[in-house]
Amino acid sequence: MIYRTIVSTSLAVITAAFPLKASAENLNIDFTGTIPSIVKINSTSPGPIENTPVQEFQSDDPTPAVLNITHTTGIVLSITNITDNGTVLSGSKTYNDLDLINAKVKDGDNLLIQSEISPSGKSTPVYPLNVASAVQAAVTSGKDYPVYLEITNISGLLPQGTYKIRVNVLVTPQ
Repeated sequence: MIYRTIVSTSLAVITAAFPLKASAENLNIDFTGTIPSIVKINSTSPGPIENTPVQEFQSDDPTPAVLNITHTTGIVLSITNITDNGTVLSGSKTYNDLDLINAKVKDGDNLLIQSEISPSGKSTPVYPLNVASAVQAAVTSGKDYPVYLEITNISGLLPQGTYKIRVNVLVTPQ
């Protein structure tokens, strides 16, 4: 027993006098992360509301607003809302007297998404809000998507006045 104590004490004294050399360790450091797909709306242009010369029960949509988008993956478009943004009409007419307002987004001549509302309730929308388009392929540079708006009154001419209508388009990366 005394022998073990002497050996232990001797080793402790030797170890204290001559510390052990530190050994090197090798380790791996892992990095992980997700880079999300990116959608950038580069610009928008306001769209005019024009009266068609032939039929005065609806507006014409020859000149669209333009939505310019850059995306790194495919995108899905949805028209989430069509709202009054300060429309002032003649007489006792208001935005709520309009029978049908239709908005659509195109890619060239191809229709991507179309939605409509009936502020007056006199028309039943065929293309409801919040319906997603098919996935549009990725592009590497800005792409113009024309946005059209058409207003139709079933029971009479479009009232004279200043029309201000806002179309909300949701652009979702895929």
